[in-house]
Amino acid sequence: MGSVGTCLCLSGVWRRSFLTNSHQNLLLALLIGYIASFAFSQGAVIWVYISEVFPNQVRAKGQSLGSFSHWFMNAIVSGLFSPYGRVLRGLSVLCSLR
Repeated sequence: MGSVGTCLCLSGVWRRSFLTNSHQNLLLALLIGYIASFAFSQGAVIWVYISEVFPNQVRAKGQSLGSFSHWFMNAIVSGLFSPYGRVLRGLSVLCSLR
């Protein structure tokens, strides 16, 4: 269900932003729908997977490493988004919503 929701919402975002460049309120609703679909389906899977993949003896260290790498990469993506958005200008959906 969540995968279908994320796929439909991202398809709608692509269509609204790159083909018509209108309906800004619908675009915002589609982005919120994508976040909601991801949050209740695939968003929590990584934390369950990390907690189950490591043996009991090293589970705490494994979860710490998994959590660190997840948030470290999240910080890199967040930090690079604005510079890339400025370079790409109109090609980036979120940066075109100024």
